[in-house]
Amino acid sequence: MPPIALGFLHWLAHTPINAAMNRSVWAFAVIEMIHLLALAVLGGVVILVCVRGMGLWLKTSPLPRLVRASWPVFGAALAVALVSGALLMSSAPMKYGFNVAFQAKMALLILALAGYAAVSGLATRRDPATHPVALKAVSALTLALWLGVGVGGRLIGLI
Repeated sequence: MPPIALGFLHWLAHTPINAAMNRSVWAFAVIEMIHLLALAVLGGVVILVCVRGMGLWLKTSPLPRLVRASWPVFGAALAVALVSGALLMSSAPMKYGFNVAFQAKMALLILALAGYAAVSGLATRRDPATHPVALKAVSALTLALWLGVGVGGRLIGLI
């Protein structure tokens, strides 16, 4: 692990947020519940957009309109998931920082966000039908990446 990352984890382990998370009986459970709800909303939006992008569902709904309508929900759920996830990580930064499943989840999250941005970009072009194969492929890959984020999150507690 790079020294700067190790320094950050060490710093985070000595913050008031870490102390508060570890003193509270309910903080971790409540924040984890909020995190999981945010992830469920994110998952719903991703499934809706990507499955539509693959042409498997809601074929009568214009994809550009669906993507534009979903952005506020996606953005709000992502913000809640990131903040709640950061709070959860702050409860045991060394544990999470060295957890292979956590590291994989973070890497997959970055790729999944890039994939969702690519799906959104392809879908909101003037004529998304000009790139149907690319849209379907990127939608399928993005869906798989988000599934990997979920699996990685689940494995954090098991590794």
